Amino acid sequence: MIKLNGLLKKASRLPSSVLITGDDFRANESYKAIRTNILHLLNDSDNKSVLITSPYAGAGKTTTTSNLAITFAQLGKKVLIIDADMRKPSIHKLFSLPLSPGLSDILSGNKKGDFVHNTKFDNLHILCAGNPPDNPAELLSNEIFKNLLKENYENYDYIFVDAPPVDAVTDAVIISQLVCGTIIVIRQNHTEKDTLIRTVNRIKKVNANIVGYILNAIDYEKYSYKYGHYSGKYTKKYYNYYRSAVEKDNTTK
Repeated sequence: MIKLNGLLKKASRLPSSVLITGDDFRANESYKAIRTNILHLLNDSDNKSVLITSPYAGAGKTTTTSNLAITFAQLGKKVLIIDADMRKPSIHKLFSLPLSPGLSDILSGNKKGDFVHNTKFDNLHILCAGNPPDNPAELLSNEIFKNLLKENYENYDYIFVDAPPVDAVTDAVIISQLVCGTIIVIRQNHTEKDTLIRTVNRIKKVNANIVGYILNAIDYEKYSYKYGHYSGKYTKKYYNYYRSAVEKDNTTK
């Protein structure tokens, strides 16, 4: 199994400023590395849909979903984010979009409304969660959700689904059976081993495809020197070079 290692310092602690921008060198390079792995893993798939979840809340799954989708859109791919965390939705907050109408409205049989939103990022579109329903697991289990995914396979190059934590409710396990692959986000010094094992077993029990893991919220300054002083100096050198280039470019616009 391929491990997708993402380095994003304190991402889940910065909910108002987690969307990557051109000068976020370390975040950009980390997400691009993950993107490369996902492109390879899904290369032969008929539908390129990815569920992103975590063992429990606080690992940074929503941040990861959003930023990965942005990096795919930057390739010119048409990308859709579906906020399937109808219990505690937050995608709409990150992108300053209305919560409803959204997924819960569609699954409840409402066919009227502007469900999919454009964003400030070219090629990136979002289906928000909608108002929290009383029965999200049942809604996700019905044929409407399956058909919604199938319809959008034809409309988008990649679909990213943000789902609730596995250890809390069954929603993510239900969705994992309907997508091409599942990625589990783990947070350093936060995710417990037993909880992770339980999460993996629940997803494997329904024969879903776990394509990898993302280790999130790594203390980059601390661990960049773990493999030697040269590694730390090398990374810092190119980080400073990249930042200077971006600043120079911004001043000439």
